[in-house]
Amino acid sequence: MDTTVGNNMKANGIEPARSRKHPGSWETFLKAHWDVTAAVDFTNVEAWTKVGLTTFYLLFVRELKTRRVNFPHLHYQSERDVDKDDWVSAA
Repeated sequence: MDTTVGNNMKANGIEPARSRKHPGSWETFLKAHWDVTAAVDFTNVEAWTKVGLTTFYLLFVRELKTRRVNFPHLHYQSERDVDKDDWVSAA
């Protein structure tokens, strides 16, 4: 292995995937990475506001270890703004 990742793995006693006799299980992987693993999801909610029906688009991240939920982005779009902004669109 002539890569930085390869050198790092070799220095920590981890053989290349092709050479490993016993690949780890999902349980082992999750236990090893639980502190830095997060679930990311995206949803929308419609609510009546002063300007009419408004759609709120919400991106949220849940840290699995602490169960803390973060909201890195919230976007809203009212009925009257539908043609102005296509922040979310189907491909």
